[in-house]
Amino acid sequence: MEAGERTAASWSALLAAYTKAGWWADCLDSFAAMARDGWRPDESSMVSALSACAHLGAYDVGRSVHCALLRNTVTLNTFMETSLVDMYAKCGCIEKATAVFDGMDGKKNEWTYSAMVSGLALHGDGRKALQVALDADDEEKRSAVAAHSQKLAMAFGLLSTPEGTPVRVVTNLRMSKECHAYSALISEIFGREVVVRDRKRFHRFRRGTCSCGNYW
Repeated sequence: MEAGERTAASWSALLAAYTKAGWWADCLDSFAAMARDGWRPDESSMVSALSACAHLGAYDVGRSVHCALLRNTVTLNTFMETSLVDMYAKCGCIEKATAVFDGMDGKKNEWTYSAMVSGLALHGDGRKALQVALDADDEEKRSAVAAHSQKLAMAFGLLSTPEGTPVRVVTNLRMSKECHAYSALISEIFGREVVVRDRKRFHRFRRGTCSCGNYW
């Protein structure tokens, strides 16, 4: 598409396509190009950029997007604020993620709770993650949070066992790809062996790799 034919909507569609494909760096490059061409990003474009920042750990860009949202939007909706919670948590700033989450009175949904629980579990704050899970006030939210039960179990295992000892988890659910990647990350960052027994097989994670060879 020629430069003169581009619109805010076409930029937004491009960013969404990059996000769906997992091309995070391309998403941020295009977001920057959109701004250079003089287009003001709409809400959809900013949410795509926040998702890319979350996956790349691009905290400074994510914070800039947050500032732009506050300047250009009278009220942030649930979708935007949930994206901010997810971005800050994955970029390592759990304090800012918590601040956004706590300010969402009456606007939290199942995805908001899921992002907060996942972020807290990733940072090893198992007790607070459990409290957030218990605060979910309806069955739909509880169901979403339940998907992160393995993360909560590992967080408690890290807190309650001596350093260097294996963390063992038993679940009657098949391990999701997200939990599998999370388990590998925990084993690498904390130098702990993580053993998970799901409904189909054992997984033993050491130094970021699993005994299943990422096939299960």
